[in-house]
Amino acid sequence: PCYVGPYAEVRAVSLVRPGTSIGVMSKVGGEVSNSIVMGYTNKAHDGYLGDSYVGKWVNLGAGTTTSNLKNTYGEITMNMGSEQVPTGRRRLGALIGAHTKTAILTRLMTGTYVGFCSMLADSGSPPRFVPSYTFWTDRGPEKYRMDKAIEVTQRVFSRRDRGWTATDEQMMRYVAEAAPAVEGTK
Repeated sequence: PCYVGPYAEVRAVSLVRPGTSIGVMSKVGGEVSNSIVMGYTNKAHDGYLGDSYVGKWVNLGAGTTTSNLKNTYGEITMNMGSEQVPTGRRRLGALIGAHTKTAILTRLMTGTYVGFCSMLADSGSPPRFVPSYTFWTDRGPEKYRMDKAIEVTQRVFSRRDRGWTATDEQMMRYVAEAAPAVEGTK
């Protein structure tokens, strides 16, 4: 069993496995298993998403793939900042915050956490903990500038015929203030 929300699109030749929920107006392609994909999210291309949670307005680039099972078949831990937390789970993919984007062929290891409004655009695997408002490239982490984050989010909203409101901006600024600082930036 799975749930496909109103106006959601499941692309041809996709494999949607049991335990999957696809939110309103989301686009899903490739393979999705036992995952929650919130509304307005785009995972329209090949790639595997397993045992994961994906927030609203996320865009997973073509070939973005999660690992959801350790090679040792042992318990998965998550990095929460500098602390390693046992999950009690043998299967766990990625937890991805709203408004986050990944580049093509992004690889997310088991138990990866990517915060709100981050961008993963490197040629290797990003770390297993990426704070909110992080712009991650081959040069490492940089703080994702608020003006740029708002500009991109406004473009994304307009693509889906949704207007930008003062509440949207307040929410983005609130999360940015609450988020921990990105290492290596001010």
